[in-house]
Amino acid sequence: MDLAPAGASNRLRVEVAGVISPRCTVGQSEGSASFGQLLDTASGGTVARSLKLGFTFDCNSPFRAVMTSQNGGLLTDASPASGFRNRITYDAALALPNGRSTSSCGSEQMQREAGERAGCVFRFNGRDGASGAASVKLSMAPDPSPVLAGQYRDRLVLRLSPILGGERD
Repeated sequence: MDLAPAGASNRLRVEVAGVISPRCTVGQSEGSASFGQLLDTASGGTVARSLKLGFTFDCNSPFRAVMTSQNGGLLTDASPASGFRNRITYDAALALPNGRSTSSCGSEQMQREAGERAGCVFRFNGRDGASGAASVKLSMAPDPSPVLAGQYRDRLVLRLSPILGGERD
């Protein structure tokens, strides 16, 4: 004899769900780096140099990387003078774990003008995200064009962000 009310059961059935939002995080240990002495004493121009900037990241979905340059290259505070340059351009290449890398992008392309989008946008599509140690390699070619003396600076910003459905660059 069954004493349970009509429609009763001896089982509990519940559907359980959750959501993981897409996200990217970036970590770095160094806030600045230097190419060192850039002057080619023979020509008065600049020598070739490279610099590797390491960082860690974690993106749990397909993502894009956007690199921007504040000055479009290393820039000095000195005013331009006839026959001399006051900006030194460089190339930047992003390298990610598992052999994912990008072609290089020139610092002038990375300069963000008011109201414009950055020129160097790299997309990493696929079903999975990525995480681990990565780097940006900055390289400058020798240039015999004379440069002004002074401290040359730029601010390079790398932003990683998830690619959400329907987005365009």
